[in-house]
Amino acid sequence: MRKVEVVAFVVVIFGFAGMLVAAGGPVDPAGFTKGMSVDKPASSPHADGWVPLERAGGETCATATIVPALPYLDSGSTAAAIHDYDEACPYTGGTAPDVVYSYTPATNMTVDISLCSGLPETDYDSKLYVYQDACPDGGPFACDDDGCSTSLTSFASNVLGLALNAGSTYYIVVDGYGTSSGNYTIEMTEGVPWASDNPCDPADLLFGQDPSNTTDGWGASSSTQAAWSATSYAVYDNFVSDYFQVCDLHFYGLSLFHDGAGFNACDPYADGGMTFTAAFYLDNGSGQPDTAAPICEYTGLAPAVTDTGDFYSIDNMYAFDVAALPTCCDLPASGTIWVMIQNEPMATADCGFLWMSSENGLGDNGWQFDGAGLVATDYDFGMCLTGDTWPVELQSFSID
Repeated sequence: MRKVEVVAFVVVIFGFAGMLVAAGGPVDPAGFTKGMSVDKPASSPHADGWVPLERAGGETCATATIVPALPYLDSGSTAAAIHDYDEACPYTGGTAPDVVYSYTPATNMTVDISLCSGLPETDYDSKLYVYQDACPDGGPFACDDDGCSTSLTSFASNVLGLALNAGSTYYIVVDGYGTSSGNYTIEMTEGVPWASDNPCDPADLLFGQDPSNTTDGWGASSSTQAAWSATSYAVYDNFVSDYFQVCDLHFYGLSLFHDGAGFNACDPYADGGMTFTAAFYLDNGSGQPDTAAPICEYTGLAPAVTDTGDFYSIDNMYAFDVAALPTCCDLPASGTIWVMIQNEPMATADCGFLWMSSENGLGDNGWQFDGAGLVATDYDFGMCLTGDTWPVELQSFSID
């Protein structure tokens, strides 16, 4: 008998508030959050002989160029526009000129918006964000700065897997980083729902928490033994057991290197791939893991690593799949159980695992060990536990 437990609680992730860092200031390697500043090189000026296209998008939301239907393709230039809007994607303080498009879907749909498709190619350091129903509306519905590239710029933008509601009007702002402006081609196509919405096999699912969507608030917390880390960070999240026999682990996160000033992308496939330590613990009665006595502990786990293609400010998120633990972990009949997943040191790449937040966790959040003690996180974490339930003959019962 298999037990399928689908968690439907909604947790609000405070990614937009984030840990906004002043330019040149230190970054806390405990985690990375949407809205956090990261270093970015200066964009290159236009080459001699550059000719701007005509302006195609509207000057403001009130005069936005209407997208009548999808697919949609349009080219233009922001050079002749003026500066009207600015959003942190994650950079703010820009005064670049911008243009606006609007789209009102007749049905609920998923849309991809890209400045990296079509000809002529986008040729400047762009920024792309979307407002819903009002402009500005207190914060962007979606936002991206350097999500893609063309042969003319490494700093183009896209927003993928954007879920739109029928009847709402969405304002798409084509902007620039700093003071950058230039020619662009915008393409809007109907996409597919975000790939990570159902990451586990429901036939074997014991417990699941989807990782946060790129277009929503999100956070990722260090759970690593990387040498760059001032401490051996470890992240813990909880679930409720019901005679669970966990045989497989599936979890989601970023692979980053911290250089003392900020996070940078790091190759999780280097050195033969990341290895992990994982452990399960009872609750200590105070809503924390009893780390002194693990129920099961595994080291040297070598998951299959898959690039999900979902871009989170610095790099894509990865799915880590341990298809079979060395032995299944038999968990107690009921009660709160904690799981810890942490990457082990790498030979040369020194990548750190940052566990991605979940958009539908239990709502009581997790803990991170920071070298001194457990610190509460603001979110749950993306993971799936698969396996089975204990055989009936191994379950104990008491009858009064």
